[in-house]
Amino acid sequence: MSVSSVIPQGRRFQPLYRKLHTLSLLGMNYGGAARKDSERLVLDRLNATPVVFDGGANIGDYVDKVLKTRPRAQIYAFEPAADSFKALAARFPSGVHLHEAALSDNDGEATLYSDEPMSESASIFPQQRWHWTVPAEFEPQGSVRTLTVDRVCAENAIERIDLLKLDVEGAEIAALRGAPQMLAEHRIGLIQFEYGLPALSARVCLRDFFELLEGWTIHRLVRDGLVPIAYDGRWEIACATNYVAIPG
Repeated sequence: MSVSSVIPQGRRFQPLYRKLHTLSLLGMNYGGAARKDSERLVLDRLNATPVVFDGGANIGDYVDKVLKTRPRAQIYAFEPAADSFKALAARFPSGVHLHEAALSDNDGEATLYSDEPMSESASIFPQQRWHWTVPAEFEPQGSVRTLTVDRVCAENAIERIDLLKLDVEGAEIAALRGAPQMLAEHRIGLIQFEYGLPALSARVCLRDFFELLEGWTIHRLVRDGLVPIAYDGRWEIACATNYVAIPG
């Protein structure tokens, strides 16, 4: 007898299952409620003088977190939005390598879309968020520079990236596709990336990360550690979640 044959599946049980589903998602850290606690666990894996790439630096909260944990870190921060970059540069006038650019799969230009000044949701992909409780209108903000990880490493003689952190609102897979040499030569230690609603606007699936990072182990980040996952269509949940990829 299968499990499904003994579980009530009628209409009257659906409100209960929706509540259990929501509870399960929160427990697995879909939605990122435990992000601030769990990110420290990733930083604790780094050596005393790591090279960290912060893709989607915004105004520098993550940069600040890295420096508090690893004060001798060499940080390369990337932020394409002019207003956010201005705040980032004012906050870190020295000691951090700042790039007013978006990490992507090409060295060129792209249109930036944003819903408000210094938005944490600004993206080089048009965002469709009409279904939010408070719908957000994303408007083009003009052209911004795009850079690849490989180019930045080549121009700055970077031999290894200890942590590549990507929170770039749907452009995470594009940024990884801009690092073919660093990936092929095993010169990236850890990759932390976000997968959520912006990925849908970019037409990206979680499966794309598993295919691109073949040979890596992908983990879901929860409050007290990393949970390794094998690809399954059930994990295609576009609800802001941070993952960590570890080589080998």
